[in-house]
Amino acid sequence: MKAFAILSIVGMVLLSCGGDQSQLDSKALKKEMSDREIKKISESEILNLAKERGDKIATQAQMALGSKLKEALQEGGPVHALEFCNVNAYPLLDDLRETYNVSIKRASLRTRNPDDKPNDIEAQILDAYQYNIENELELNDNLQKLGDSAILFTRPISLNNGICLNCHGEVGTEINQLTLEKIEELYPEDNAKGHKLGDLRGMWSIVFDRKELVLDL
Repeated sequence: MKAFAILSIVGMVLLSCGGDQSQLDSKALKKEMSDREIKKISESEILNLAKERGDKIATQAQMALGSKLKEALQEGGPVHALEFCNVNAYPLLDDLRETYNVSIKRASLRTRNPDDKPNDIEAQILDAYQYNIENELELNDNLQKLGDSAILFTRPISLNNGICLNCHGEVGTEINQLTLEKIEELYPEDNAKGHKLGDLRGMWSIVFDRKELVLDL
């Protein structure tokens, strides 16, 4: 009888432990199922992330290029700055492309580098920015959906520094003969001279993969 009683108690203990384990397994399963649920993401969340990230990338791109061009001007004047920009402008953006997995360029209606030529949607946005400047309206960042797979962020680039006129101003006044000759040598199809302070120089064009943004939310 004693042996039977002991066995019965042990059995009850084992059953009790088994019940606790079953409950733990059930909770773990529920948590795993919950973790696997598809997260519902609103359109505004996606666009807000594109705007936030676009602002960050455009700011970093402008700072990186601006600081390097300033150094080049101080080292060797406009001619040296032109040579530097011709070789290094786009490679400077490679780190940003790789870090954020985006497409980034400077687009302009008055190009110097042929790679800055805008596509159709970029040209439309540049026209809108130009209209705002001519009518003394604000220039703001812009977001455009490119179908269902991508989002375009743009930021206008205004010519607000007099130093830039050494390469983009009037020939014979701001642009001297040596600088003009270097422009014609490096950029035979140049259309970026004759600017004045306050002109629209172009814009930053940054394209995000929509899926990449969703994964980061």
